[in-house]
Amino acid sequence: MASMMPCCSQPQSGRMPRSTPVVAPRLGVMQRRIRLVRDVEGQQFLDALNTTLVPRMSLAGETAKLAEFQQVFEGKKLVSGTEIAMVGSVVGDLDVTITGPGASRAYDSVTPERRIQSMALTRGLFELFLGSNSV
Repeated sequence: MASMMPCCSQPQSGRMPRSTPVVAPRLGVMQRRIRLVRDVEGQQFLDALNTTLVPRMSLAGETAKLAEFQQVFEGKKLVSGTEIAMVGSVVGDLDVTITGPGASRAYDSVTPERRIQSMALTRGLFELFLGSNSV
């Protein structure tokens, strides 16, 4: 299923993994960070996620929330070294932050690009990366 993520690849020895799970210090918060290893367009990144997310969000009746998530990436050029952080809470708030190479990654002090309230989207993204068929 790694083919779903054309923007990312397994790192060589000694390099940071393409996707790193982190349990944030607050109870009930999960964070997923993805560091891109090559340049991609925002739409390429979305295409890789949409295969899994579109059916789930359609079933949940929350396609508007998916569209809100997609707007974060539309028209963006994501260069190698860019990090995408997604922080989800147990109540379904999803914070999405994109930081360029060399930018501060102190996510507790960075304002997210978008906060989306959707349990279906939050669970769908974390299932995509942490579930039994994860990428």
